[in-house]
Amino acid sequence: MAKKHKYDYFDAYEELSDLAVQEASVLVRAMENFTDAAALRAVLDEAHALEHAGDMINHDIYKHVGNDFMPPFDREDIVALAGALDEILDEIEDVLQVGAVAD
Repeated sequence: MAKKHKYDYFDAYEELSDLAVQEASVLVRAMENFTDAAALRAVLDEAHALEHAGDMINHDIYKHVGNDFMPPFDREDIVALAGALDEILDEIEDVLQVGAVAD
């Protein structure tokens, strides 16, 4: 019988962290090049794509944590950490969205 491949939560957290760094860079770039709220709309698609990629990783985490017989640490902690990383992505995107509609 082939050994079942285990989901790597640590890789998923690394990917979420990388997305947060990328989105923070988008925010910094937007702030450095800020001229008016309309100019922020150009970076919203980029920020949204990063946030959406984070959502997809979180969906994978939630799907696997419920099915794994023995996850690497407590399920509640897995979900809490994934949620916290997702919240970072959501909040950065929210800052850009609020700034873009502040005309």
